[in-house]
Amino acid sequence: MNCEKIKQKVGIRTVLESFNLFPVKENGKTAFYFALDRDEKIPSLSVDFIKNKAFDFGTGKSYDVISIVQQVNKCSVSEALKYLGKFDFSIQDQKQKGEITTRPHYRILEIKRIGHPVLMQYLKSRKVYQQRDLVRELHYELNGKNYFGIAFENNSGGFEIRNEYSKICLGKRM
Repeated sequence: MNCEKIKQKVGIRTVLESFNLFPVKENGKTAFYFALDRDEKIPSLSVDFIKNKAFDFGTGKSYDVISIVQQVNKCSVSEALKYLGKFDFSIQDQKQKGEITTRPHYRILEIKRIGHPVLMQYLKSRKVYQQRDLVRELHYELNGKNYFGIAFENNSGGFEIRNEYSKICLGKRM
């Protein structure tokens, strides 16, 4: 099996788990792991499950599934391919498709004129309090938890939501 086929068929999460490496922080599409080649207190290895790649902010190195095996096992490309050849590719395809289709579940609960004191203070701190009639207070549920923020509808019909702690988009992005 060649390098490109392995990179497409074997999931990066599975490779990392095969070395007993698990995410410290995860959001579904990406995760942070501790570095492959050193001890650290704050994780610096950013893994993108959709692109099937990793980037180490501490060293500036990029990784794919083959280079991860090479780094951990201190081996050649052919030895890494032999190691990766042991994985069941049909299961990897199903896992990757499941990861790609995973999306946050949200529900808009209420849209109203801005009235919450925290949101008014946020507008003042951003020095846009005078434009408060151009935005709305939006209450929503995201993955089973309730939130609220200042919102405006984007050109794609989604909502751009801001508050002191987050900056997100519900629905389609422009």
